Amino acid sequence: MEIVKKPSAATSTSDTERMQKDISDQLVRLIDILFGLVIVEGALFYRPILAAHDSRNVAAILALVLIMYTVVRSFVDWHVLMEQSPYRIITSSKADAKSGSPRSLQVRTLDLWRLYVDFIIVATYSVMLLRGHVLVGDSAAGLRFFFWTFPAIFVLYLIWGEFLRRSTAAQQFSEWLLLIVLALSLTLAVLYNVAYDLKWLTGHGTWRNAIALGVALLVTMGYRYFNWKQQKTVE
Repeated sequence: MEIVKKPSAATSTSDTERMQKDISDQLVRLIDILFGLVIVEGALFYRPILAAHDSRNVAAILALVLIMYTVVRSFVDWHVLMEQSPYRIITSSKADAKSGSPRSLQVRTLDLWRLYVDFIIVATYSVMLLRGHVLVGDSAAGLRFFFWTFPAIFVLYLIWGEFLRRSTAAQQFSEWLLLIVLALSLTLAVLYNVAYDLKWLTGHGTWRNAIALGVALLVTMGYRYFNWKQQKTVE
């Protein structure tokens, strides 16, 4: 199945723009479905916590809040930015007056890679849900991989933003803000893994997880707050 039908005649600029919008809208709806699946996964995986009607498993609740907050704010910020810079998967070349050749459609590789990174970002949210699910059965379980996934998300944001910058020739996000948050998330991941390897707070694994997840939530909320305040969004 082809997303774009090859034109049999010359493609006008207005036709190309209309086709660009149609393709972008379809791809946005596809990403929307993936976001929705992540939220459904959260409800299913953490159902024992949601149905318990108590707050004894603080670590699992914080993990769910952190991931759901990240997903929802990512969804909102991404949609705001997609209104400004939708996918432009195709473009039309200029007609050659000398040879008489008409306009032809061409694929924009940068926007295609931006789409791929969007898929990976949403998939990473799903991985975090799966890794955090271990807390439902054991609130003191290790979250080493979970906390390495946390900075990986901000690395993906930087990559996504770079594709956007190269595609639109405009800096529509704060790179320094992302770098600061990436440094904080990496520091948290290193400290958590060191504490786990050296068996610090071994008898208080639940509190170790709860404190680390609480810090991660504060870092994420701070990033979203300053990102929104600057009106420069990147996923």
